[in-house]
Amino acid sequence: MEVELNGRELLVSPDGEIWIKNKKGIYTLCPNVDNCNGYNKIFCRNRRYRRHRIVAWVYLGLDIHDMKQLIDHKDGDRLNNNMDNLRIVNATQNNMNRKGVKGYYLRPSGRWIARLAVYKHHYNLGTYDNMEDARLAYMTAKLILHIIDNKSIDDINKYLIYNNEDFSN
Repeated sequence: MEVELNGRELLVSPDGEIWIKNKKGIYTLCPNVDNCNGYNKIFCRNRRYRRHRIVAWVYLGLDIHDMKQLIDHKDGDRLNNNMDNLRIVNATQNNMNRKGVKGYYLRPSGRWIARLAVYKHHYNLGTYDNMEDARLAYMTAKLILHIIDNKSIDDINKYLIYNNEDFSN
């Protein structure tokens, strides 16, 4: 799809490829390489844009200048900018994909605790004898809450109660 961004004509494909029209009217493919913390930036008239934000702007309706609107790469690969791999999220939803944050930990008693925080609401998922069970409880709860994203905390609580999940505070 042809678009204009900051005075430059771009050709953006759904698979994440972007071509920029040069002064001679010829489109040149922008290489998709990591040049910014795992992301790819494209320059349009002295302004830098991340490739995934351009694709989301063209195909998902993202407001490209609203930095509070974030883009989630569903598969976690920052260079996979296929429109089917992108979704518009808020900060809480985007943090659900962070690496290195487990949601379960070992207590001094030797028992494992599993916890999850969503929209500033904390869920105690229980105590477990081993790390595998605590991780399973955390990953299951994370999956449930991730699937029903864009819901209010009341909707999440109704879902958990309806499905007999006991994730009490």
